[in-house]
Amino acid sequence: MMFSQNLQYLRIEKNMTQEQLAEKLEVSRQAVSKWEAGAAYPEMDKIIVMCRMFDIDMDTLVNGNVKKPLSEDDFGYDTFYNKCSRAIAFGVSLIIVGVAILIGMGGENHEKEGLLILFLFIAIAVVTFVWFGIQMENFEKKHRSVTDFYKEEEKEIFRKRFALGIAAGVGLILLGVIIVIAYSLIDITPHFAVSGMMICIAFAVYLFVYFGMQQQKYNIEEFNEKNIKETSAKAEKYSSIIMLSATAIFLLLGFLGGYWHPAWVVFPIGGIMCGIVSTAMQKTKE
Repeated sequence: MMFSQNLQYLRIEKNMTQEQLAEKLEVSRQAVSKWEAGAAYPEMDKIIVMCRMFDIDMDTLVNGNVKKPLSEDDFGYDTFYNKCSRAIAFGVSLIIVGVAILIGMGGENHEKEGLLILFLFIAIAVVTFVWFGIQMENFEKKHRSVTDFYKEEEKEIFRKRFALGIAAGVGLILLGVIIVIAYSLIDITPHFAVSGMMICIAFAVYLFVYFGMQQQKYNIEEFNEKNIKETSAKAEKYSSIIMLSATAIFLLLGFLGGYWHPAWVVFPIGGIMCGIVSTAMQKTKE
């Protein structure tokens, strides 16, 4: 398809008249009519505005076939984002599971084994974050703009699943609190009660992270916009998350298990993780 055909198709898809499009572009209706007839060509600044307006990349608008990307996922965006959502959610929840195991084993005087398992889980999570972080950077770098191919029916189905997933996560957290409160009634030790609560929280966090990323997946407009942000800003965001997680782990181990002394190692580990993330993303940018 030519630009003229693409423009006419997109305008009709948006239920816009030539007059309405002309008003948004601050041109005359005759100019739009000439564009759609192939008798004239718009200036570059107008093409950029149209790309944003119709949520489409410039190459597709000018030289491609807009009918195809509007209905198909040519870049594998959906599959890729689903894989990243599961992986990142798994990594975050794995760290919390490691904390749960440490607390549970602490009640059996196996703190060293528990710390070993925790650090192993943290290492797996860090590798997962770095790997998929780089993969996401590469995907965004390769595909600067993705056309919204999701149908409204698909988005509506997800909204219902999102509400159900968040509700389930909240329910798991409440279940964990109930286990801690009622541990004496079900004849388990406090360590195992807290460990059970952390397991519930781990599953809840998995749901929160997964459905949060899935919600972001359907917001393709935001995906296209965030590609203009600097990589350093993203690295700074991830570093903040890492250090906040390290602080949370330190406080949890200290207050719940009394492991103040061994728990301090999470901070140098967090610093190393921040360095790895920053370096990896910088190399990706280059």
